[in-house]
Amino acid sequence: MDVKSDRLRIQGSRIDTETGQRLEPEEVPAERVLEIPAPMQGHMTGEYFGELRASVNVQKTTGEFAQQVRHSCATCKHFDARAWHQLQSKWEVSKEGVQMLNAVRAGIMDVNLARFQDMHLSPEGDTDLEHALSFLGVCHPHTEIRNDPFIVHPLSGCPEGPDYWQPRDTDADRAASTGFDQIMQTAAKAGD
Repeated sequence: MDVKSDRLRIQGSRIDTETGQRLEPEEVPAERVLEIPAPMQGHMTGEYFGELRASVNVQKTTGEFAQQVRHSCATCKHFDARAWHQLQSKWEVSKEGVQMLNAVRAGIMDVNLARFQDMHLSPEGDTDLEHALSFLGVCHPHTEIRNDPFIVHPLSGCPEGPDYWQPRDTDADRAASTGFDQIMQTAAKAGD
């Protein structure tokens, strides 16, 4: 899926539409809107006629979205780029390892978020796979749970389930808190 834009919309009012009660900033409904191209194809012929812009909307509370922003792998102490580079070097010397690396490359090709693509753009305008590989890391808690290397990108976050995020250091904690604070401040001002 090729994502053209990724926006967060926060409800303009802090009043619950069902109860009439004032909501706390973290309770304000929010919506992540991803704009994607939707191909137009003929029913009978399968002929491709171009594409329309479509959107995928994910609804959660402002607090849930803010927490996702705060808990990115880039700022987590469990994100280990060195462990990934050691694993990558080990994989590069065996047939099975090369197959594993190719599976990781295929996974990278499936990530079509604009922010990710911009970060790893080749001079030709494509995703630079080797550049993207150089940014990856291993998440130690998820690796331990799965008994298999859990490879993540700095823009990723913990998957659904337990959240093992812990700040790497004071600067990482401050950076993570900035995005969280911006979302929560916007929610606090909703309807004012």
